[in-house]
Amino acid sequence: MKDVALDIKENILVHFPEPLERCFMETDDEILRRVREIRVRGDRPVLAYCDEEYFLTPRGLKRQTAERPHKISQAEVEELFLSAVRYSPYAYEDEIKKGFITLRGGHRVGLCGTAVIGDDGAIGGLKNISSLNIRISREIKTAAREVMPYITTAGRFHSTLLLSPPGCGKTTFLRDIIRRLSDGIDCIAHTVAVADERGEIAAVYEGQAQNDVGQRTDVFDASGKAEAIMRLIRAMAPIVVATDEVGTSEDAAALAAAANCGVKLLCTAHADDVSDMLQARDEIKRKICGLFERIVVLENKTRPGEIKAVYDEKYERVK
Repeated sequence: MKDVALDIKENILVHFPEPLERCFMETDDEILRRVREIRVRGDRPVLAYCDEEYFLTPRGLKRQTAERPHKISQAEVEELFLSAVRYSPYAYEDEIKKGFITLRGGHRVGLCGTAVIGDDGAIGGLKNISSLNIRISREIKTAAREVMPYITTAGRFHSTLLLSPPGCGKTTFLRDIIRRLSDGIDCIAHTVAVADERGEIAAVYEGQAQNDVGQRTDVFDASGKAEAIMRLIRAMAPIVVATDEVGTSEDAAALAAAANCGVKLLCTAHADDVSDMLQARDEIKRKICGLFERIVVLENKTRPGEIKAVYDEKYERVK
């Protein structure tokens, strides 16, 4: 398992202007290992979020105190952005259009700035980058161990939907299930295809997955989920298709088509519980729910990725 503190130093902090990198390096490694995201806004303090909010100071990340936080200038924000895209924003044009870029190590940088509107009226890019949200990619290779007996029978996988509000570790949990299915851990080995629209599951960087998604996993990234799912089914003949944050009519149609092809599904969606999906005014959510044999609800009472409940295809609780 990678050392998150070292990973942050080698793959994130190297992009910060030298004075800010030096401030970060004063932070205790145990704090760095808990950081979930770093938020950077021009002419504002640099903030980091772990179990609570931290400010960047000349002595590293500190909880809000009387100590004066270090502000990052707008010019430094631009410098950070240019370093992250290797001073070649045109090479990252497609990612920038979608509002994020992926760093080595799988860390995702969300972008905010002035939209550049194309002739078709759609957003064609961003300029004047004003804010960055750096989300730390981490692997927890025990995350899904407890749930495997509930989503497999005789080692074979049941189509499974992971539900939770934001911040409960759905993607980390999803990634560990993919790895276990692919490597045959606590189950029969399955061929898995990942539609990684936002690059958060496998975190492909220059063609290589930065996260461990298993030895029998194929990844199609940087494309809309619906199109990627159908391409993967046609090209890679998977047993399981996995993707993150489903919820549109296009997603529902692609998932239904995959299920009709005999492919098992592994997906996540935002909801507090299965009742939220079934009672939603949005009929699409109810349709999506009906495609799964197991629904796992996660929460974050003491840690991300806690299992709140597991339901079967009849929405009866089995855990």
